[in-house]
Amino acid sequence: MRKILLILLLNISFIFSNDSFIDICKNPTPEQKMTINAMVNAYNEFKEEKFKININNPEICEELYDKYNNGFKAIVGQGMSDITFLKYFDWLTHLNLRDNNITDITPLKYLTKLTKLNLSSNKVSKGVESLENLPLKELSIDINDNIDLKYIGRIKTLENLSLFYGKNAHALNKLTNLKKLTLLSVKMSSLCDIKDLQSLEQLTLFENNLKSLECIDQFPNLKKLRIERSLITDLTPLVNANSIEEFHFYEMPVEDISPLAKMKNLRSILFSKTKIKYLSPLKESKSIQFAEDTREKFIEEYFNRSLAGCSPKSMKEVREGKSCFEADGKTLKPFWKRWLGI
Repeated sequence: MRKILLILLLNISFIFSNDSFIDICKNPTPEQKMTINAMVNAYNEFKEEKFKININNPEICEELYDKYNNGFKAIVGQGMSDITFLKYFDWLTHLNLRDNNITDITPLKYLTKLTKLNLSSNKVSKGVESLENLPLKELSIDINDNIDLKYIGRIKTLENLSLFYGKNAHALNKLTNLKKLTLLSVKMSSLCDIKDLQSLEQLTLFENNLKSLECIDQFPNLKKLRIERSLITDLTPLVNANSIEEFHFYEMPVEDISPLAKMKNLRSILFSKTKIKYLSPLKESKSIQFAEDTREKFIEEYFNRSLAGCSPKSMKEVREGKSCFEADGKTLKPFWKRWLGI
């Protein structure tokens, strides 16, 4: 009896959801009309002509609901702003809304099965708290610069987070299951703000106001580190970050690369737009297998490269002993030796 009642309730719920969707679809606001067009365009994008939805179909709302109810995961780059309709698709587990004009994500609170959500390249300023009770494992979101990250910090199921803007990075410390984190222009005083993320395996930092790598050794499982457009000049804190295997850094005013030679498990280094002139200090490393200034690859960047002409350009050349310095590793060779590569 209880089983029959449950099925009956689910059917009633479905019927009402269907009616609600149809009602709004047939009497949309200008923003909702734009969303209807976006849904049609997104569905038709990769379909053969005979399978496409006809925008002039008088029963387009019924057809749209039927098509989307049988599988859809993405409405990308359509310029829509109103996502009210989405609350009627509560079966969704994955959803990609990248590159739209979405500001209010409140309707997403009804998508209680959602595990993967992409809201990057939007302008989210309202409804971030609607995400905190969803079973999300992967989230990419572009929010207003002044939104407190405490709401994101309550999504305990997160394993992969890409966050664009926001304040109070310390609130992310509660995401103890997080393995991959990308922060772009997120306000933080130091890496100590997020040092409780002990499960972190990959960390990417873009345009953050960090001036130091203090606390980088507090992430015992961190394997990959990428930093771009930062004011950091000193790599010394990395010496004790023993778990890191890959370190990529770009547009950083770093001059001295020698601390990286002391990292126990570092295998790969990529960098560009730095003040590093010499790779030879890496010779002392026993673990580094690959090191490269990416600008060395491109002819158009030849006059903008930072490595000196006499410097080794790869770990192979480092191992072979190519250097701008004499045997003591400190005294710069005479100009003629450097010029001839001797």
